[in-house]
Amino acid sequence: MKKEILLLCIIVGLLAQANSQSSISSLEQQLKTAKGESKYEILYKLSKSYLQVSSKKSIEYGEDAFKLAKKLDSKSKQADVLNLIGTAYFNEKNYRQAVKNYEKEHEIRKELKQTTSSIKTLFNIGAIYESWGKKNKAIEAYSEVLKSSNQYKNMALSSQCYIRLIYLYSERKDYKDGF
Repeated sequence: MKKEILLLCIIVGLLAQANSQSSISSLEQQLKTAKGESKYEILYKLSKSYLQVSSKKSIEYGEDAFKLAKKLDSKSKQADVLNLIGTAYFNEKNYRQAVKNYEKEHEIRKELKQTTSSIKTLFNIGAIYESWGKKNKAIEAYSEVLKSSNQYKNMALSSQCYIRLIYLYSERKDYKDGF
C-alpha cells in the first residue's frame, strides 16, 4: 500500500511539472506578439511560473516586467513584480538582493497606502534577515510588523510575529524582552 501511494505521489508530481512546463511554453509563445499591459501580465506570469523551476529565469522575466511596469507608469504593478523578484533572490539565498527588492516594494506599497501588503512585505524582510543570520535586524522588522498588524487588527500576522520574536529572543536567551 505504501508503495502505491509513493508511486501515485511521484506520478502526480511529474504530471504537475509537465503541466507547468506546458504552461511556461505557452506563455513564452504568447510573449512573442504581446504588447503593453498584456505583455506585462505574461512577463509577470512567467516570472511567477519560473519561481519553483529556475530562480534565474524568474528574475530575468521579473526584471523585464518591472521595466515595462515603469514604462506603463503603474506603481502597483512595479510593487507586485518586485515581490516576485525578491522571492526569487531569496530562493537563491541572495539575501542582499532579496532585501533590496522587498524594500523597494515596501516603499511603493506605503506610498500607495496599501497597508496590508506593506506590512506583509516588511514581514518578508524580517524573514530574510532571520535566514541571513541578522537576528537584530529581523527583530526590528518583526517588531515593526507587530505594531502595524495589531493596529490594523491582522491577527494572523500578529501571531506569526509573536512566534518569530519569541523564537529569536529565546535563541539569544533574552527571556525578558521575548516574553
